[in-house]
Amino acid sequence: MTATQIIIGVIIAVVALIAAWRCARAQRSLLWRALLPLLQLAAALAFWLLLFPPETALRLDALTVLTPGASEPQLASLPIAQRAIALPGSDAPSSVERAPDLATALREHPSTLSITVIGRGLPPRDLNAVGARGLSFDAAAPQGIVELDAAAQAAVGTQWTLRGRAAGSATQVQLRDVSGAVVDHAGVGRGGAFVLSAIGRAAGPALFKLQALDKEQSVVDQAGVPVVFRGGAALSMLLRAAGPDPDQKYWRRWARDAGVKLSATIALSDGLMLRDGDVVLDAAALAATDLLVLDERSWAALSADEKAAVLGAVDQGLGLLLRVTGAVEAAVAAEWAQLGLPLIPTDAAGSVSLDRLLGLREPLPLSAAPAKFGERAQAFIRADDGEALAAWSARGQGRIGALLLIDSFRLMLQGEGGRYAGLWGGIVGQLARPRAQLQPPPLPLQAWVDERQTLCQLGEDAHLFDAAQQEQTLLIEHGCAAFWPQLSGWYGLRTATGSWPFYVRAADDAVGLRAARDSAATQALVADAADAASVQGLVPMPRWPFFIAWLLLAALIWWRERRALQAD
Repeated sequence: MTATQIIIGVIIAVVALIAAWRCARAQRSLLWRALLPLLQLAAALAFWLLLFPPETALRLDALTVLTPGASEPQLASLPIAQRAIALPGSDAPSSVERAPDLATALREHPSTLSITVIGRGLPPRDLNAVGARGLSFDAAAPQGIVELDAAAQAAVGTQWTLRGRAAGSATQVQLRDVSGAVVDHAGVGRGGAFVLSAIGRAAGPALFKLQALDKEQSVVDQAGVPVVFRGGAALSMLLRAAGPDPDQKYWRRWARDAGVKLSATIALSDGLMLRDGDVVLDAAALAATDLLVLDERSWAALSADEKAAVLGAVDQGLGLLLRVTGAVEAAVAAEWAQLGLPLIPTDAAGSVSLDRLLGLREPLPLSAAPAKFGERAQAFIRADDGEALAAWSARGQGRIGALLLIDSFRLMLQGEGGRYAGLWGGIVGQLARPRAQLQPPPLPLQAWVDERQTLCQLGEDAHLFDAAQQEQTLLIEHGCAAFWPQLSGWYGLRTATGSWPFYVRAADDAVGLRAARDSAATQALVADAADAASVQGLVPMPRWPFFIAWLLLAALIWWRERRALQAD
């Protein structure tokens, strides 16, 4: 205690004693004659504490950082022995100091050696500011859409699949297209996992909206899901079949809807053929074809010259799909085994399920031909029980595949046209003649406005256009450039090899996904942070409690004195 504090304390005490003596003499009531002196002394003590509040222990090296998403229980149990600051977006009490970012807060508190983060976690701009300081993290409970896994690009006409995870009160998810129509929906499974899909019907960028709903069908979170559908050149395919069947009918319809140039020859009876285009299996025709489809009987009916032409074309890149629709003759099985597709006959057709593979909303039993693949076969489609339904082998520059599934058309009858297209799009894409495609430079996959983004592998001729199609200046150094997007929407990176679109989310889009990203990044820093030694210090307590106490006591004394004067 300083000399100034002692002198002021003595003055306050003397004044309080004189006031207490005078108040006691003026009161007629024995109760108030005893109580008023005590109130005078208490008011004097509160006034002295207001001028010179007592000091309390505080960790000068520790800082509590409040981030968005901190719950009320977390805010109510803030550590009282260390300073606290709130980052933008945090619902912190008004008494908590605000800071635009963590680096600024650390400059204001240079003695900070340990940081406690409360809420969803630190955004990317603040991660590097932690440095070598100690770090602990009290994470808020995850809510909404917290994981998304979807290809950024897909081919037109194929099934595009979106997998993810929802947390909190979400019980159902639905996927909407640009028009707002629901294209797929699913319940949230164990652990919050879900699978949705859609079909790319036109080339170019498309933005789907994923919504998470609770039990009352209220939207608890939503996220834009961008995807770029590639058009590419139309495929040319040839089909030869020993007879018509339902699967072949729906497959041909799908191929034409997908823009495939298809020619087919289907035997109806001896000497009677259904022809759709010209299916000639010579070197010239096969060189202009991307995929040839044969069944086991049409393969057996090929002449030696036709088989040689087909295999020669496969060596040059042609894709060959062998459909198994029934029992396979031993001679045919032996030839296919030499092509790397060993088949073992079975007694009868088997029942298989693709419910999990295709993400079907309702169970659908399917059938497989009376055969199974040998151990050497390289499967690329398996039933839910693990049984191989399609396998392929490489030959020269091309691929040969065999398919045992014989009634995929049931998907169409059940209203699963999108999953039917996805199934066959995957088969054709696996086997068809390979075509060179330009690969885009690395693009931001999860970008939000006002967050720093980086583009790399850039040439000096690279140009960036924002969502308003305004060119943004890029300062390219060592092939990389950074930018801060201000608008949400589709951005475009133009290079010498092409134009590459990517999407930037609005600040309020995919809140759960952003929170999960920040939480994971902060938790990773906690694992690498070192423990900091505690540094204690003394700081004055807040003055406002003592001011309120003094004001209430003074008001009570004033009221009693006025009552005493009115009574006289």
